[in-house]
Amino acid sequence: MSIIDFSIVEASDDVAGDHREFTESYREFVDRWLEARWEFVGGCREFADRWLGAHWEFAKGLLRVHRQEIESSSRVR
Repeated sequence: MSIIDFSIVEASDDVAGDHREFTESYREFVDRWLEARWEFVGGCREFADRWLGAHWEFAKGLLRVHRQEIESSSRVR
């Protein structure tokens, strides 16, 4: 009976070791995935900031041209 008990303990140790190894690998995977996700989100945010900034500058330019057009047309009258 003690041999069987020893086998169970040994198998239990193997399972615990495998579980520990799996858990460490999974944590490493999650850490890398989260890091990559945050890099992606940061890149998207930077892109959006630049895109919105460019469109804002374009809109300000259109407004400036529109105002100049209104001023020049009011002078002509």
